[in-house]
Amino acid sequence: WDNEVAPLLSATDVERVSDFVVRISVPAVPGFAITKNEVLSVVLPASILSGTSSVTAANVTVTDIAPTVVLKGTVAAATANAETDVIAGGSTIFAVIRGDVWNATVASDSDVAQAFIDGLVAASSPPNGWNNVVVPSLNTSALTLVNHTTVVITLPELPHYATPADEAVTFTNPAGTTTEGGLQVTASPVLAIVNAANATVVIQGSLTQGATEDDIIAGGRVLDIVLTGDTWIPSIGDDNQATRDLLAGLVSTSNTTNGWNLVLAGPAASGDYALDHTNVERINNQLVRITLPAAPTYGLPASEDIAVTVPGSALAEGVAVTAPTVATIANSPGSVTLAGSLMTPAASGELDIIEGGSYLEIILEGDTWASDVDQPGASLAALLSLLVSPNTTLEHGWNNDVLPLLNHTHVTRVSNLVVNITLPPAPGYSITPGTETLNITIAGAAVAGGLPLVPPVQPVLNNLLVSLAELTGSLLVATENNVIDGTSSVLVISLTGETFLDSVGSPGASTDALLAGITSTGDHSHGWNTEVASVLTAADVERLNDYEVRITVPPIPGFAITKDEILSVTLPSAAVTGGVSFPAANITIPDDAPTISMQGTVAAGTANEETDIISGGSTIVVVLRGDVWNTTLVSDPDVRDAFIAGFVSAASPPNGWNNVVLEALNGTALTLVNHTAVAITLPALPHYATPADEAVTFTNPAGATTEGGFQIVGSPILAIVNAANATVALQGSFTQTVSENDVISGGLVLDIILTGDTWIPTIGDNNQATIDLINGLVATTNTSNGWNQILVAGPDGLDHTNVERINNQLVRITLPAVPEYGLPADESIIVTVPGSALSEGYDVTAPTPVPIANSDAEVSLSGLLMTKPGSGELDIIRGGSWLLLTVKGDTWATDIAEDSAAASAFLAGLTSRNSTIEHGWDREILPLLNFTHVDRVTNRIVNLTLPESRFYAIGSGIEILNTTIVGPALAGGKALKPLSQPVINNLDPSIAEVFDSLLVATELDVIDGTSSVLTISLTGEVFVDQMGTASAATTALLNGIASTGSHSHGWDTEIAPYLGDADVERVNDFEVRITVPATPGFAITKDELLAITIPAAAVNGLLPFSAPNVTITDSTPSIELRGTVAGGSANEETDIISGGSTIFAVIRGDVWN
Repeated sequence: WDNEVAPLLSATDVERVSDFVVRISVPAVPGFAITKNEVLSVVLPASILSGTSSVTAANVTVTDIAPTVVLKGTVAAATANAETDVIAGGSTIFAVIRGDVWNATVASDSDVAQAFIDGLVAASSPPNGWNNVVVPSLNTSALTLVNHTTVVITLPELPHYATPADEAVTFTNPAGTTTEGGLQVTASPVLAIVNAANATVVIQGSLTQGATEDDIIAGGRVLDIVLTGDTWIPSIGDDNQATRDLLAGLVSTSNTTNGWNLVLAGPAASGDYALDHTNVERINNQLVRITLPAAPTYGLPASEDIAVTVPGSALAEGVAVTAPTVATIANSPGSVTLAGSLMTPAASGELDIIEGGSYLEIILEGDTWASDVDQPGASLAALLSLLVSPNTTLEHGWNNDVLPLLNHTHVTRVSNLVVNITLPPAPGYSITPGTETLNITIAGAAVAGGLPLVPPVQPVLNNLLVSLAELTGSLLVATENNVIDGTSSVLVISLTGETFLDSVGSPGASTDALLAGITSTGDHSHGWNTEVASVLTAADVERLNDYEVRITVPPIPGFAITKDEILSVTLPSAAVTGGVSFPAANITIPDDAPTISMQGTVAAGTANEETDIISGGSTIVVVLRGDVWNTTLVSDPDVRDAFIAGFVSAASPPNGWNNVVLEALNGTALTLVNHTAVAITLPALPHYATPADEAVTFTNPAGATTEGGFQIVGSPILAIVNAANATVALQGSFTQTVSENDVISGGLVLDIILTGDTWIPTIGDNNQATIDLINGLVATTNTSNGWNQILVAGPDGLDHTNVERINNQLVRITLPAVPEYGLPADESIIVTVPGSALSEGYDVTAPTPVPIANSDAEVSLSGLLMTKPGSGELDIIRGGSWLLLTVKGDTWATDIAEDSAAASAFLAGLTSRNSTIEHGWDREILPLLNFTHVDRVTNRIVNLTLPESRFYAIGSGIEILNTTIVGPALAGGKALKPLSQPVINNLDPSIAEVFDSLLVATELDVIDGTSSVLTISLTGEVFVDQMGTASAATTALLNGIASTGSHSHGWDTEIAPYLGDADVERVNDFEVRITVPATPGFAITKDELLAITIPAAAVNGLLPFSAPNVTITDSTPSIELRGTVAGGSANEETDIISGGSTIFAVIRGDVWN
């Protein structure tokens, strides 16, 4: 009561029902807890009663009850008690005790806290449920003692939590966690963790979208397995048992020899194409993607369905789930093709069958061979039974003499897709002149698909009673150009019923005879017989086997025919074993339209530049294909000149090809190399020049070739490369380790030397080309006083007078002196020569920039302040002295003379070495300086003009300044210190000025004490500190004021004796004010001149000096009557009678004799 209830009670809980009754209502007190009955004593104090004594009422007993624990929070309230809430973390459990108090050890003792947490127990215990996942993950960091009755537990994130059904969690507090000790209280309500809905799985991806047997063979199909209500374990897709379980769960509903279950997946899948963890990818918590590899051995006799069961080992909740749909794979119709030697004429002849050894390769696609097709059994029998000939009338044909010999020893199952059948010798095989074509069908029983397959092409067996020569190879389709180039130049001669001698292909008579059997039937001066036959040798002949010879015709550049050429081919007796010659088919080589190819060093680009043409010696070779040059090219000048004139440039610059080269060519330049090639050698052509590349086309004139009227354009077009790629080299003193100071001084020389071009004659004149050249000298940086601003754009920079054309290749630029030039850092100058300055008109840039090194900056001082006539103490006082600061190797900040940080920094650096001088530079001058006293004369010069400073004083000696130019005042940013400093001396005499009302006072003013103030102001000196006090200094100053005249009642007799320290005020170091009191006895008969001397004892400098005289003007005398009569106090008639009245006659401005 005392701790929990009493502090809460207030007047709002008390109701005075009547004079005799008061009602106290105790509010709810959640923190109230007692371990036994609590007795309350009730005393009514006298202060609340009408009487004077307190009253004691009966005691009140509050009965102790058995403790209870209530569970609250988001789990108990069912606002965050779902399985997914527990996984996500953040759910809360409040354990609120009633009738007892939690011990503080619940939060402070880790063992007690863990025992408290262990009191949360689920009724069931699935592997990933509350007891096995949640409780082990909780620790003291999850528990908070909110107050003595409330403990809160906050669940952390628990991604592995999973329960297959709802969980009921009961809390029982452990003994010793409450004040009452050993009581163990079971909390209510029981916490319900709601199981998420049972997981479902959906299959998607290209495997579920009309996949066929061929698609599986090709690979790349995708199966997406999408979960709802559960998540994939994080390690699915790794090389582990869960991934293997997942793949084992992909099962075909059928079980064929080369189907899904044996080739790709399922418990029995194995081999090169079986799925493994590399095919499995966990995309996210809900999606796993399986990508199928290529599976060439896969085959289906019929469609199959793939069912998907996701194993519990792959899922967070551990419960397997099956997809409601299957992925269907449709079987593809198979096909078969035949290959092998039995499909070629060279091995399918009658003798080949008789001798044996020919083989038939049977290749499946979209199906696979039965696994036992090469073993005795039904599959083999079915295969052999349908390898038949449709010609059943041949007594010794295939069906009767070959098929009965075949058995399993002749059949090899090479792979799932390939079977080879090798024929045994069949000595009885014989067919009459003609052929035997087989009619092979692949029986369904021999293949996995079970369907018969028919190849599109069947073997053809031929009889060998008549020898035949068959011509094949690219020469059969070759044209004139192919023969020239050596392309499409192979002739294969294949024999049937005959064989080549072993010596064919080696040097000797048999090979020579074979080559001689190939002849032209026409008359071509440069055709086969003259150009080809003469060069063919045994090296061009290859005996491939007994039946085949390959002849390869090399390139024949001189081959030229004017019409189609027909070749006759005869197999000579000297080349074959039978010893009887026999013809083969003719070969026709079609005539091609003539063409011209341009060769030589110009066409090849090895000597086709402008400089090559100038030097001479470049060659142009005009090679004719498909025709022959007439010999008149060299014998007839007209034909020759027409030929030369056929070289025309598309452009025609004044010094280009058309106007220089063609004019220079003559008969000596042209040579007929052979019947297909004409060569031209260019002479030296020093005047040749082209502003751009030239494209030269050649067209042969009519009548230059044997075929006559053709005009042919040569290819490629000849390219003459303009030497616009001129180069420029830089020399001269400007290129040899130049510094900023060198540039400032001027005189440096830059030599610009051209190669591959020349300077225009007027470069260096006052013209645009010279301006362009100067503008082409550009710094890579752009500083305020750098190259670009001073040398290029500045009024004192480069102009045409600095440019000199030495010769065609050399221009010299001499730099002027440029004191304004300055660098904050190094800069480099790029030199680009503009096209306007060059003969060919193309810009060219020097390969390397010219560096200019930033020089160490320095500053020097000059001006009046650096000379004795302008650096005296009075010069500083009067103002107007000036200090000229000149920098070298740097420039002043552009805003140094403005209200700027640069100006402030500059002025702050102008200090004195002696800052203790009371009225020296630092105290009297420096505070007066501002940007208005600074003049930025040039980039390098600043002038400082001193203002008037009348209080400046340095006493005896000198004051030396300590000038430092701080970084912000300069473009370079580095502080500078001048070698010499201003020295201010006090050699000038000090000055005293007088002012105030005494300077205009009259005699009467002095008498009356009006206009009686004299102020003495010093320049170049200060009053001693004792001035104005009772001191010798004050006395000395007053004594220094004396009349220059003789006045019996003037200053010296009437005023000076009476002036004292009370009349003297030291206004400041420089001023003293003397106030002259009214002096009725003062009388002068003429103007009185006062001389003023500032005595040494009155000033710091210890040297006396004079001030201006002061004149007191004589006034006209006047008489004033005073006394009792004048005052009206004894001026009555009776006063006069009585006597004693007084009359004073007071004279002013004069003296009674």
